[in-house]
Amino acid sequence: MRMHPSPSCRQRAKSDIKLPRVKTKTITKKNNQLTQIISNDPVGDAYAARAREEQRLIRLKHHHIKINEELQKVKNKELLHEWKEDYRTNQQKLHRKRLVKGKDYQEAVVQAPFGIDPHYISVMDKDQQEMVEKAIRYESRRNRSPESAMREEEERRIRDRQIQDRIREITGKIIKRRSEVRGNAYEEKRQAELELRELRKLETEVKQRRTQIDSRFKAYTGDVKARKKL
Repeated sequence: MRMHPSPSCRQRAKSDIKLPRVKTKTITKKNNQLTQIISNDPVGDAYAARAREEQRLIRLKHHHIKINEELQKVKNKELLHEWKEDYRTNQQKLHRKRLVKGKDYQEAVVQAPFGIDPHYISVMDKDQQEMVEKAIRYESRRNRSPESAMREEEERRIRDRQIQDRIREITGKIIKRRSEVRGNAYEEKRQAELELRELRKLETEVKQRRTQIDSRFKAYTGDVKARKKL
């Protein structure tokens, strides 16, 4: 005859069963990095590792987007500067072509059907324009000796080449780092920020040198103030 246990015995038997507890251990690293959790639950560890990896990839993706935007800004500024230089050169060539050599403008002023004093209103022809440009160039270089002018020009060319080489070097490092194996995200971010900061400094120096070139270009073409002084 089979004996059936009473309900109280069943409850006692269930209460006596003890499940093993999951032991966890937290390890904190330096530099405020993420903590690593070691446990006896492999499934939970896999989910946690996957979540951390997804978060790291998201942060790395946003960081790469920021780098691409900075690089695109530098490229756009360089293209814009090249377009401006080409436009100014073409405009200067067109202006020179329109200046007719001879007495066409002076004759037009003298033979006008209304009273005009040719000494009060005079239109510059090509010869006068070249004379003004030569005078401006001579005035700007008169206080410098040929040796100092050559030395300054050589130093300027050397510095321009150094800036261009440094910009290419930093840009190449950024592009190369993106194609290499992913390392520590914190170190990559810190290094990229340092390189972007140096790129901004070089960009500021390039802007200052372009401003100097623009001022020299205005003096070379001859503005209204320079004409009045002459």
